[in-house]
Amino acid sequence: EGSVLDLNARYETYSENMALAFVQNQPTDGGAFETETYEDGVKITAYTGSENVVVVPETIGGKQVLALGESSFADSSVRAVKVPDCVRVIEKGAFASCDNLVTLAVPFVGDGGENTHFGYIFGADSYENHPLSVPVSLDMVLLGNGVERIEENAFAGCKSLSAVCLPDSVTEIADFAFYECKDLVYITPTNAVHSVGNYAFGYCTSLFMVYFDEVQHFGLGAFYGCSSLRILSLPFVGGTATENRFIGY
Repeated sequence: EGSVLDLNARYETYSENMALAFVQNQPTDGGAFETETYEDGVKITAYTGSENVVVVPETIGGKQVLALGESSFADSSVRAVKVPDCVRVIEKGAFASCDNLVTLAVPFVGDGGENTHFGYIFGADSYENHPLSVPVSLDMVLLGNGVERIEENAFAGCKSLSAVCLPDSVTEIADFAFYECKDLVYITPTNAVHSVGNYAFGYCTSLFMVYFDEVQHFGLGAFYGCSSLRILSLPFVGGTATENRFIGY
């Protein structure tokens, strides 16, 4: 009973605070970054400031920030970072060894291209390396507007991640997207998601409440092993409105 009460309290805290993350923070001064020319804007190559909360500005020196370079925040003591939606590329290991990182807002999962696993920006070669690369301190992730699909295995194995804020642009959560995110308590309620893949939330053993009221397709075992689930709001029972119409599916 104590565990259920704890998960409920954590869920309520995230539901109240996720949307407020970074609202009170002004963009960090451009002088706290080293940059180089990148396409028609700039790439941040290093964060040299001392602030624990960093809101990456959209422009530095009058040019739009388009990329975060390899190791640009590596080994820093930052606790919270917001990356603006204008950033198109985040290179491998941009946040490597950020051992104090608690909250991260990024415009996409991965590098913005073919690498679509979350651990890439922490230096992971593949999603199998998430546990070794994603900081154990990382608690909350907020994704930017424009993300349409959470790819296969995108967050799989991120065992310390507790809360994920999905934008309204997300329409699909692919197979195994959050598989074995064992501390995941909160996922943003959204009516935009229309498809949830096979075992997408498999073994999310702390997941407490789920609201997917407009989904048209659930994959096999989408919530398999979600042993703490207390509230599940769905538009139908089963895989679709007409197929596999039993709750155990």
